Amino acid sequence: MTKICLACNVDINIIKENHIDCSKCKNSYHNQCVGVPVAKTQKAAQPTWICPSCNIKQPRGDNSNTPVQQNEKVTLRSKLREARASAPAPTSPCRQCGTQEELINTIRNEIREAMRDDLTGIINTCLKSQLKQLRDEINDVKDSISFTNAMFDEFKAEVVSAKNSIQQVQKENDNLRASTCTLLQRVNQLEQLNRMSNLELQCVPEVKGENALTYVTQLGHIINCKVQESDISYCSRTAKANPQSSRPRSILVKFHSSRTRDSYLNAASKYNKDNPNDKLNTALLGMALEKRSPVYVVEHLTPDTKSLHSAARLKAKELGWKFTWVKNGRVLMRKSENSDYVLVRDITMVNNLK
Repeated sequence: MTKICLACNVDINIIKENHIDCSKCKNSYHNQCVGVPVAKTQKAAQPTWICPSCNIKQPRGDNSNTPVQQNEKVTLRSKLREARASAPAPTSPCRQCGTQEELINTIRNEIREAMRDDLTGIINTCLKSQLKQLRDEINDVKDSISFTNAMFDEFKAEVVSAKNSIQQVQKENDNLRASTCTLLQRVNQLEQLNRMSNLELQCVPEVKGENALTYVTQLGHIINCKVQESDISYCSRTAKANPQSSRPRSILVKFHSSRTRDSYLNAASKYNKDNPNDKLNTALLGMALEKRSPVYVVEHLTPDTKSLHSAARLKAKELGWKFTWVKNGRVLMRKSENSDYVLVRDITMVNNLK
């Protein structure tokens, strides 16, 4: 059996839902809709309960002295609204008012919305602060990069300038090196020209108390080029270029005339050609040695010319060239009897020979 709640116009399940009936109009209401506690309906107060509508219709006391309000219209619905507002909150809502879980969800959603708004504001504030800080840092980085670029451009300009200066210095250095080589060659030529009257006797054994001039004159008789002591301005042993060498010191002879020197050299060369099996040696100088050793008559060369001659001889041996000799202070080479001679000017030319 069901009834209708006059307040909310919803069916009342009299078995399951708490309700109360008016003792005058007999209309039914949900306890929640009229604000009547459920515990009160379990007592004997229900037969005497009067609904808000009937309560409004009851006669009031003498109000003849109360002034009448004009245009006052009080309806049953407004009275019911006031009664609902003044009534205490129901302990368990009806189906139209919603359940406790729905109320909690509503409150939770409102709290979430409020928190979302607050969090949005906080996040926006934080983001603005962080973005401002980040923007400032980016500006600092830009300034640093600009400064670095300016320094790099300045450094690059300095490097380019230094590179140009280095190239110029290298060019000048090459020119100076070439000039130095030319000057050294000219000095060597002048020094060699100054030795045009000199010759050396090499590999002549040293004897205590010897007279080097005697070796020169004696050798002159042997090669059929007689020279007098008056033809010689200087004759002495020279110092060793390598003190550790076992070869005896050479005898330096300086003639008054280069013609005399050339005649002596030519006579010595002719003697060796005429006597290939008995070339100039220590026995011809009257030295009684267990084993005779060869004696050489050569031009007095400068240290540079000697080094060049030595390098040319090693290169000729490596390439299989037959002849390497010195003539008037110049180093000459020939591959064979039928080939042309090559004038060796410097060590670079020796290294380029093939």
